[in-house]
Amino acid sequence: MLRSLAAAVLLAIGLSSGAVAQTPYTDAGLLISSARNGYGYAYAPTIVHDRGTYHMMYCSYGRIPDAWDYVRYSTSTDGQTWSPPTIVLNSRDPVGERAACDPSLVRYKAPNDARPYWYLFYSGNELNVQTLMFVARAEEIGGPYLKWTRRETWEEDAPDPQAIIRPLNPKPEKTPFYGAGQQSVVVERGRLVGWYTDDTTCGATACLKLFRTETRDPTRWPRGRETNVATPSIDVKRDGTGGYVMIGIESQHTADTTLSLRRSRDGITWSEPEIVCGVGCFPPYTHNAGISGTASGGPDPSPPLVAYGGPLDRDTRCGTCWAKWDIFGGVLDLGPP
Repeated sequence: MLRSLAAAVLLAIGLSSGAVAQTPYTDAGLLISSARNGYGYAYAPTIVHDRGTYHMMYCSYGRIPDAWDYVRYSTSTDGQTWSPPTIVLNSRDPVGERAACDPSLVRYKAPNDARPYWYLFYSGNELNVQTLMFVARAEEIGGPYLKWTRRETWEEDAPDPQAIIRPLNPKPEKTPFYGAGQQSVVVERGRLVGWYTDDTTCGATACLKLFRTETRDPTRWPRGRETNVATPSIDVKRDGTGGYVMIGIESQHTADTTLSLRRSRDGITWSEPEIVCGVGCFPPYTHNAGISGTASGGPDPSPPLVAYGGPLDRDTRCGTCWAKWDIFGGVLDLGPP
């Protein structure tokens, strides 16, 4: 469990001392150091809390020119001290994939599966198309992960991974379009429910929108329904009552970042963002948040761990320096659903 951090949260929200709550978020500082682990950046974490261990996967430096992003994996029993990271997903396709980033991890048994697998959904980047979504799976959470290929097979280090969600409109290179990705996936009543961003739906103008979609087949996803959220790189978990909770960072990559919380019953219409840690409370220039949950994307029974990317050593002098990031975090009291 997050023993020391949980105690800090209880104190912060007034459960151990009767004090008036100041914020439901308690900072935990640096979780993953890029420099200490020998690469240039780390961000966009997904966190599974399973049988007393926190399993974090995140986007990190790849081997250019083959790929600029790999997914790395690290574990912790207390949420503060993390194991040396290992690469669980790389990219061998320099045209159709080019990266492995923005991981979202759940344990799921599809209708044709003989057993449950750990399904890892991730973003790549296709030449003249921009970001799109892929999937890999493994029998054990630490891998090895096999990618779904264009030959409709599962293969480790596959050179021809098959995209499962594409942007509505392909856009050429060197344009201000992101594409479709930054996915978050949970399991609910025998199906996969996912959210992803797509900024290609407004013709010649990039306009980021969040979409909800669902499927029973991890390799085949229908086009999503548009939600009322336009915040990029959110993370969604089930809230334990049949609804959902969304964590996000407002004004990402700026000096005025804040940590936000939204709730929804259907995953399409969300409440207005509740700022749970505002300017002066939440670290500036942060981005790409992930919140811990169970293997199926349910609520973490412990005070959930929130992790996110931020400037190396929290050096605000380099707040906008691109791809010079560590992973920081803290714990959040979600309160009643």
